[in-house]
Amino acid sequence: EEHAKQMLSMLSDQTHVVLSGVALIGQDKHIHSFVQETKVTFAPLTPSMIDAYIATKEPFDKAGGYGMQAIASQFVTKLDGCYFNVVGFPVQLFCNELRSFLNLDANATVENGQLKTDATDQTIVNKNDKNNVS
Repeated sequence: EEHAKQMLSMLSDQTHVVLSGVALIGQDKHIHSFVQETKVTFAPLTPSMIDAYIATKEPFDKAGGYGMQAIASQFVTKLDGCYFNVVGFPVQLFCNELRSFLNLDANATVENGQLKTDATDQTIVNKNDKNNVS
């Protein structure tokens, strides 16, 4: 409880940065990594607001001591960047980077295990290896 109280007190009336780093590694050992940055601004929080939030037990399993997708959403006054980066994983950036890593065009989709692109239909052999798309 004390750690959550300290964390929320530090976030009160401040802007902080949430970073998510991802690394994609091909079977050829090629590594492509990227980072998503999102700035989150909190409203001023009174001690009673912090105590009430801690009493919900929501902060205890959250990085940073808050869950923006739930009760703590009331504390956020500004979000500059990707919402999904803050609540778990930067899905949109990941999908774009993965398409690039696999050398897929921007319109590629997967339907029933078949890779559909503008140029051709391909079967994915190993989704984790950019060199195993045939």
